[in-house]
Amino acid sequence: MFRILWVTLLSFALFAGEKQPFSIDALYKIKNVSDPQISPDGKRIVFVVTSYKLKEGTSDSDLYLMNSDGSGLKQLTFNPAADYHPRWSADGKKILFVSARQDGNQAWLLPADGGEARRLTDFPMGVQNPEWVGKKEQIVFSSRVFPECGADADCNKEIEEGMSKGPLQAHLADQLMYRHWTFYKDGKRAHLILFDLNKKEYKDITPGDFDAPPLWGGFSVSANGRYVCVESKRDSFPASSTNNDLLLIDLEDGSIRNLTKNNPAYDGQPVFSPDSRFIAYQMQKVPGFESDLKRLAVYDLEKEQTYVLSESLNNWTDSYQWSGNSRFIFFRAHEKGHFPLYRVSLKNKKPEKIVDVKTISAYAVDPKGKWGVFSRTAINEPSELVRVSLKGNFRRRLNG
Repeated sequence: MFRILWVTLLSFALFAGEKQPFSIDALYKIKNVSDPQISPDGKRIVFVVTSYKLKEGTSDSDLYLMNSDGSGLKQLTFNPAADYHPRWSADGKKILFVSARQDGNQAWLLPADGGEARRLTDFPMGVQNPEWVGKKEQIVFSSRVFPECGADADCNKEIEEGMSKGPLQAHLADQLMYRHWTFYKDGKRAHLILFDLNKKEYKDITPGDFDAPPLWGGFSVSANGRYVCVESKRDSFPASSTNNDLLLIDLEDGSIRNLTKNNPAYDGQPVFSPDSRFIAYQMQKVPGFESDLKRLAVYDLEKEQTYVLSESLNNWTDSYQWSGNSRFIFFRAHEKGHFPLYRVSLKNKKPEKIVDVKTISAYAVDPKGKWGVFSRTAINEPSELVRVSLKGNFRRRLNG
């Protein structure tokens, strides 16, 4: 069964009375919900709500919090700048998030029980996708830096300002992959930066003239706070290659090990298990073929072996999440226009479909693996959050 927690449909007043054609104005009044995150004790959910302004051509995202049964909904952030990417601390008392309210995108911290948000970082190149390092007072985030500078804020700022304020405004490229969509790389690389909240120190943990992670690539931090696994491409001619690999970074000794060097095709989107032993990730087998089947694979750090768990499915898989006991992996499948949720056990390696609420865009599973919260849509229904029991009849809706 699934229960609607909070729905972002248009106000019922909009459709009260006489029916009217659906307009662009009505479309822009619909808010989008995304990135649900369940607290470590399973009692609360923080998520992102994005609203849109048609005339201004802008959008605004804020953080919201509610109890896991849908009660107690409240807005946490009210700044007109974007607030997004919420992440619970291990003790469930703090929420790490990204905000563009001051000096670009920076990491901020908010008390879960109420209070003022405070800025954590002042990195001039910006902060993306910050994650906690276990129970430590440290975070890891990605940023586009000049590789010769790494985590040196002053060095990055000097080059950046020299380029933007200099008399010559031009883009120089001596290799492919110099521009993507709307931005030029201009010699920058995506690197992972380790930030100590107490010492206020930045450290580049993926140094060198390469992207780690690349655009749309992923990274994951082990729950014990010792390792970071990041997706990266190290080929000599990256423009013609899909050979991304998983690099395991030991935060204690600084060593970096390639876990998937034996696969010449794509490996990426790593996710550590709660016991820090396994890494779930996305694997392809045909080098250079971007449309190859994206399989769910698992790397066992203890045995140094790889297992493919979704070979029986003829559909792409993504959005991997672990059960709290590290025995099961949840994932989305691209299936006939839907994105249902599957679950597979490390023991029997047999994927089973457990939830199909049309298109699941994002989800989170509670620590005990009994229920999940989903941001879902359908062709005639805008984005909404639903809570779904992971056992029983999933097609019976309980309005609440």
